Amino acid sequence: MKRAGSLRPLAVVVLAWVGASAVLAAGGWATRNYRDFDFFPMWLAGRGVLQGTDIYDPTVWLGLFLQEGSEGYALLPGTGFGYAMPAAILMVPFGLFPLSVAAALWAVTVIALAATGLWALSRVLFRTFGRRDLVALAGLTAASQPIWVTLFTGQPGGILLGIVAHATALLIVGRHLAAGVVLGLLILKPHLFLWAIPVLLIASPSRARLLRGMLLSGGSILIASFLVRPDWPAAWLRTAGRLQGLNVSRANAWGLAPDEARWLGWAVLTLVVAAFALWWRARPPVHVIWAGAVALSLFGAPYSWSYDQGILAVPAAVIIAAVAARPPALRVPVLAALAAGWVVLPWLLYLDAHRTGAEPAAAVVPVAVLTLLIGAYPGARSSSRREDGSASLLRAGR
Repeated sequence: MKRAGSLRPLAVVVLAWVGASAVLAAGGWATRNYRDFDFFPMWLAGRGVLQGTDIYDPTVWLGLFLQEGSEGYALLPGTGFGYAMPAAILMVPFGLFPLSVAAALWAVTVIALAATGLWALSRVLFRTFGRRDLVALAGLTAASQPIWVTLFTGQPGGILLGIVAHATALLIVGRHLAAGVVLGLLILKPHLFLWAIPVLLIASPSRARLLRGMLLSGGSILIASFLVRPDWPAAWLRTAGRLQGLNVSRANAWGLAPDEARWLGWAVLTLVVAAFALWWRARPPVHVIWAGAVALSLFGAPYSWSYDQGILAVPAAVIIAAVAARPPALRVPVLAALAAGWVVLPWLLYLDAHRTGAEPAAAVVPVAVLTLLIGAYPGARSSSRREDGSASLLRAGR
């Protein structure tokens, strides 16, 4: 009887997921939106793995777009699949279904993972004023530009947000092996976390368990990718190089620099890294360092766009927790600054990007969020760096 009771919530979740997907599929909204945008090539790659198609051959790739009737807004001329093979492996479950079903399943999964991730994080992070802070986080996230772009284009940003939020919640309560398993799924889009993962492994005293968890999930997916196609790195690098050559609007440190002075991007990134390192020396809890590293990693990613910035909901949550118990005279300006930097500013920059066709100025958003995090949480300055749940959370609320 106990086993049946424990399975009942899972059954309800599965039924709700299937029901919502069925309704969305019947309406056709997801299919119409995603056929021409970012979800389409990811779904196509999952099908390509199942069918043994060369997804990195530009001619074959273009033929698949035409065959499915896509306008190809997410297709750049002369390129194949833009992600590494592990992303295609992760999309295989969606590739099992026709686009009409897969698109609906994807939309519901994106929303569900992002929502449950933020809910799980709020349960362990917002201990002082839980309901009030959850409303603030939910409102900011729901109003943010990257979340809306993710939803309407089918980008995996909501999936990444769910992964990062769930992993952060596990870090806070000390379940490091489980956190590592969840973090291993970031192999879906690993270039966004080239700074964050090494920082976390250095900062955490439980790095061995974290690394084991990452190898269990991410390593398994990586092995599967080589079993499917042993030579995929070379094929993908050709496509990635072509994508980089065509891209003039990336929202990272180098996007802010003129084409003839890319060294300025490195100079700005060095300054941001130096500020982050000085803050790190104040020894905030590991989950706070991780949240800051997520923002830093977005700024220093080889390429990123504004829709990738949905994961900033996690450092935003840490900022909200950091000022939760502060007097209104301090808390309200911080929250207002967070709303301005992560909601208002991105929308203004996004509207301007429609006029100019580029969005490099969006690179200032993760820096703004990181600056707020550093200001709201100057550090614990205690001898303990262990994030045992309650102790870290009490420090975060002060």
